[in-house]
Amino acid sequence: MTETLITSEVDYEAEGRQTGYLRVPHSVTRSAYGFIPVPVTVLKNGEGPTMVLMGGTHGDEYEGQVAIDRLAKTLRPDQITGRIICLPMLNFPAADAGLRCSPVDEGNLNRAFPADPRGTPTQLIAHYVEEVLMPLADYAIDLHSGGASLFYPPTFMRCPGWTEEESATLRKLQTAFDLPYAWVFTGGGGPNSTARTTMGAAARKGVVTVNAELGGGGAVTPEILALAERGLKRALHAVGMLPGYEPDAPRGT
Repeated sequence: MTETLITSEVDYEAEGRQTGYLRVPHSVTRSAYGFIPVPVTVLKNGEGPTMVLMGGTHGDEYEGQVAIDRLAKTLRPDQITGRIICLPMLNFPAADAGLRCSPVDEGNLNRAFPADPRGTPTQLIAHYVEEVLMPLADYAIDLHSGGASLFYPPTFMRCPGWTEEESATLRKLQTAFDLPYAWVFTGGGGPNSTARTTMGAAARKGVVTVNAELGGGGAVTPEILALAERGLKRALHAVGMLPGYEPDAPRGT
C-alpha cells in the first residue's frame, strides 16, 4: 500500500457521487490532532477511464477552481462513463487565503513534486497526488491562470507526447478544448520527467496530462470562465467519458 499520512473520506471504487475531504494532518497549538480539509468529489459510473481534474494548485488562480467546482456540483453520475475525481481547491490553504502559495508552510504546490510523504502539508498533498491519485488515472487536467500578478490569454498547454498513441490523444484533447491559443512544450515530460509540477507527476505515472492558463489578474473573467467550463466538457466527451454531451462547433486555435 502506498505510504501516505492523508486519509480520504471518499471511496474511489464506489459507484455514484461522493463528496468529502482529503484530511491532511496538521498538528498545531489550537488543534493537536487537526487536519487541513482538501475538498474532493468523485463521480463513478461503471467501467471506463479515470480523469483527475485539478484547480487551485495555486490558490489565487480562480477560473479553474470555479469551473471544476461547478462541474462537480452539476454533473450526474449517470451522464458519465468511468470515473471523474474533482479537486477544485487542491492547495486548500492557499485557495482559502487567495494566495499563490500556502500560508501554512509557504509551499508552492506546483513546485513540490515529487514530495516527501512525511513532509510539510504542501508536500503531503503533492505526494498524495503523485502516488495515490495518478496511479488511478488515465487522464489529468490541471487548470491554472495568471493569479494575482499575471494575465494569460486562454491557452492550452501540453507536451508533444512520447508514443504515437499519447501524441494522438494529446492532439485530440487540444482540439476538444478549443482554446484560442495552444503551447506545445518541446522538452520535458515522459516517464523520466524531472518536472516538479502536476504535469511532471502525471507523466511519471504514465498519465496523459494537459494544463491550461486561463486569464488571471486576481479576478475571474466571465468569458474565459465559460471557455474553461466548455473545454472541460468537450475534453471529457472527446475521450468517451461524457457520451451524451453534444459539443458545439469548434472556434479554432
